[in-house]
Amino acid sequence: MSLPATQNQWTLVAAPTASAPKALAFKYVASGAVPALPSPTSIIVNIKALALAARDLQILNGSYPAPHALLENLVPTGSGSGVVVAVGPGVRRWKVGDRAIPYQMPGHHYTLDLEQWALERSIGGGTHGTAQEYMVMDENDAVPAPPHLSYEELACMGGSAVTAWACLFGHTPCLVPGSTVLILGTGGVSIFAAQFALMSGSNIILCSSSDDKIAKAKEILQPLLNPTAGKDAIRSINYSVDTEWDKTVLAMTAGRGVDNVVEVAGWATCGKSVRCTRKGGLVAVTGYLSTYNKVPDEIVQQDLSKMILYSAANVRGVFVGNRNQSEQMMRAVERAGSRPVIAHTFDFKDLPKAYEALERAGHIGKIVVRVNP
Repeated sequence: MSLPATQNQWTLVAAPTASAPKALAFKYVASGAVPALPSPTSIIVNIKALALAARDLQILNGSYPAPHALLENLVPTGSGSGVVVAVGPGVRRWKVGDRAIPYQMPGHHYTLDLEQWALERSIGGGTHGTAQEYMVMDENDAVPAPPHLSYEELACMGGSAVTAWACLFGHTPCLVPGSTVLILGTGGVSIFAAQFALMSGSNIILCSSSDDKIAKAKEILQPLLNPTAGKDAIRSINYSVDTEWDKTVLAMTAGRGVDNVVEVAGWATCGKSVRCTRKGGLVAVTGYLSTYNKVPDEIVQQDLSKMILYSAANVRGVFVGNRNQSEQMMRAVERAGSRPVIAHTFDFKDLPKAYEALERAGHIGKIVVRVNP
């Protein structure tokens, strides 16, 4: 099929302020160039939808501590989905008409640890992202799409989903049935982690600052429970009310502690997460949302290294899973028939409004933008 010569896309341009010298601003481009196939193994994907993550907002407002340079006039956002519309002569994995999900870290296919060169190629950061109608990539940097999901749902299955999967199943000790998982927050990574943990036959403890969010999350997650699941399959704590929630978690687990923690808040909560994890358990640190607010002095001054030493817990940073883990996750989602949780959906012209909704942080699950429905 022939492709148009131009496309609609969003880019980010420098917009520094006194308080945010690295801040960027949106620029809508109605006549961006449609990419050509640069190599025999390249494919072009017509992007149908994208999903936002905290990293996208951090890049916009200049607070992202990128371990690499950001591309000038960057096309933002790191997650999306679409349909293959062109393939190079050497392509073997794809054909025109296949639905595909761009993999966020090009080249990071099998290794457990994320290499610096892969970080530098991350889409929506080191290279152009999904906020455009047509996107080119190597055939090995896209993931097959589960057939039961819409394009909007598929867009959610990129960064946040595979990060949650890697937190639970990508590192030692990995999650096993019958475990207990502490999950902080109700955003994209957190809700995916809750879904995957319940799919595996594990129990979860949701920790949020909002009773309303906890109630909505439980309502969303309840259908995933096995009919024989016990009363402890989904428990919750409001940490804004229960300030000693780490002690509550220990009481919930008869003093043993949880097996896994999905830690998205960072500095303000990491110490408590470590304290309520069993010896040999895993605290997967994948965010630092608490640093957006003032962290109390007593937490700033705590000796986290001593805490980790005497807890004997494993504490690991998890940036994102590799492509192989992403494909494992897609197979599990297909077999379980599970679906991501979408909080809000916006049209492409309203991408800035989608970012505003993300910044308000009042949602449960993912915020999605239709690019080319």
